[in-house]
Amino acid sequence: MTLAVGANRLTLTGAKRPSNTPPASRRGAITGFSAAARKRLIDLVASIKKSHADGLPLFITLTYPAAWPADAAVWKAHLDAWLKRLDREFTGLSAIWKMEFQSRGAPHFHLLVFGARWIDAKWVARTWYEVVGSGDERHLMAGTEVRRVKSWKGVMFYASKYLAKKTLEQGVSNPGRFWGVYRRERLPIELLTLPLTFGQFFRLRRLLQRWAAGPKDAIAALPSGRRPRWRPRIGNDFQGFTLFADSDRTIQLLAVLVEQCPPQPRP
Repeated sequence: MTLAVGANRLTLTGAKRPSNTPPASRRGAITGFSAAARKRLIDLVASIKKSHADGLPLFITLTYPAAWPADAAVWKAHLDAWLKRLDREFTGLSAIWKMEFQSRGAPHFHLLVFGARWIDAKWVARTWYEVVGSGDERHLMAGTEVRRVKSWKGVMFYASKYLAKKTLEQGVSNPGRFWGVYRRERLPIELLTLPLTFGQFFRLRRLLQRWAAGPKDAIAALPSGRRPRWRPRIGNDFQGFTLFADSDRTIQLLAVLVEQCPPQPRP
């Protein structure tokens, strides 16, 4: 069991059975924003502490002018160069970025920047203008945006609307990664990992799933055929479970579960 302290994620991970199957080969070129990549991004955002010394993050958008390079490697080089400038100007930052495409086909980047109480919007516009070698005054005036996220609900709103939404690659043959992290070690994330026995794993997974389904009264009011049911399955691995909920409430729930369902000694 892994709990993101002060955040919104609890994950149960089951052990895999021994197998003689050779490990999967290295993945090929990235051609789109896959469901697995989307899940990893949501898991990361949900693991960030909601209260820390640097406050809520900034939401920054970087767009290209009317003319932009066709090579996706150049886009990523521009983003990396700009992030390094940002890091030199405002030390101690970290960022989660996501690449999307506008209707005109141009790529643009959305970023959640942590560790900055303030970043000058004019500085962002000028430095991005310089990094991409724009030369278009209209781009200097309207090529970027900086917004302060007002609440943690706002963070999750931006994560779902801009960061984690499905993205079309607009016919680009090799777009590369659609999201990433700059200075991951600086992200305000604290993970608490606890080992579970086989019995504890399935008992906790079943109870958490029922709790996540909704209040008991609401479940009881449903017709019997529509009530959520949870049957543990044992396959090549023990299927895990991720719960997105406030960590304080999750800890309270776990304390009740431990009190009511103490671990049973194995025979």
